[in-house]
Amino acid sequence: MAERTVVCGFCGKSFQVAEDTTKAFCVHCGAETQIGEKTLQEKLDEILDPKKRYNTLLDYLEKNPEDEQAALLGEMFELRYFHRKNNTFDGFLRLWFDMVTYGRKREKAKELLNIQNEIKDFMADEKLQAVRTKSQQAEELFWHEMKNAIELYYIFSKDDRQYTSSFFNLFRMKGDAVTVKAAKDVVTTGVALLSLCEQTDDVAKLGEISREAFLKAYPNGLPAYNQALNEWKATEEGKQAVANGIVEPLPEAKEEE
Repeated sequence: MAERTVVCGFCGKSFQVAEDTTKAFCVHCGAETQIGEKTLQEKLDEILDPKKRYNTLLDYLEKNPEDEQAALLGEMFELRYFHRKNNTFDGFLRLWFDMVTYGRKREKAKELLNIQNEIKDFMADEKLQAVRTKSQQAEELFWHEMKNAIELYYIFSKDDRQYTSSFFNLFRMKGDAVTVKAAKDVVTTGVALLSLCEQTDDVAKLGEISREAFLKAYPNGLPAYNQALNEWKATEEGKQAVANGIVEPLPEAKEEE
């Protein structure tokens, strides 16, 4: 059964419920939570196809031109999506896709410089900055859309028929093996690669949301993520990142009693 994420009105933490649920008890504090109709954002986040997602918002704005929040989302969509002929492409997803590509070649100075410059140029885009700096809501909306793009990548990573399969090579892989491979991928990109970049607020936030996006696409993927992260921390690259204070050190092993 499909699920949706709701936020507890008492403790403010989110949890998953069945899509058709109208009332639930928070798994964190036990408070009863009334669940209303899905928001526009929730409905849009369920749409995987970029053209359909873009057009759905346009249709809504035509019928509800007074909705300021939707109008702000429309501005963000104009930055995220670009159109060629009859196709709509996802520019935010493209950034992550390039990060994955270059992350696997990060030991080469030229490749690392290329992706560092791409991230800087993406974040410094004047039109993007103009929207992000409008309000705190606009800034949060940008990161929501960025996380949504990364989540799409990991949703697609589960299926060899999707266009990201060339990176995952999932032939004959199933279940836990796919989760483990995806976890290594997000650590390589969202931690290892970013540890080599200038540690700006945007770079730190990219790393944070990449983990959140992976766990949303793979709800049971936390053990695999932690294992991949700890394995990387044990490498020379990981040890250097720990020494530089970029990531937390490995937990100390407990002695057997």
